[in-house]
Amino acid sequence: MYRVPHNPQNQLSWPIALIFFYNAIISIVAAIGGCSLLAVMIYTNRLSGNQPLSLLWPAFFLLVTISRLGFGVGFVKFRSWGYRGLLMVEILTIISLLSRFVFERERISWVESALVIIAMPILGYLSRPKIKQQFLRLV
Repeated sequence: MYRVPHNPQNQLSWPIALIFFYNAIISIVAAIGGCSLLAVMIYTNRLSGNQPLSLLWPAFFLLVTISRLGFGVGFVKFRSWGYRGLLMVEILTIISLLSRFVFERERISWVESALVIIAMPILGYLSRPKIKQQFLRLV
């Protein structure tokens, strides 16, 4: 009797697709908002003191947030760099919000708290042994 060979190809599951669409929406919204903010800052000359340095942090966080889309594409294609990148971005999201809350005593908006609340189950899903093995076995 003919035995079907084992297919090592990964199957796309709904949590992986959901994480991709979440990151795609966040990166597109952040790209529009971040570019608008930087354009307004440059156009109105509301930059404080040293102009290039005052654009450094908004531009850095804009690039990190837009990178979610690229990492999401790699994640859907089961690339280890996509997995590691999404893991890093979600950890940075939580750390930046907690550090701002603890060290600077800033008020946290509902959007930021929603991002952290969504990042926690994503980190929980990504840290499951079966998912780690699925993405990191080829490395």
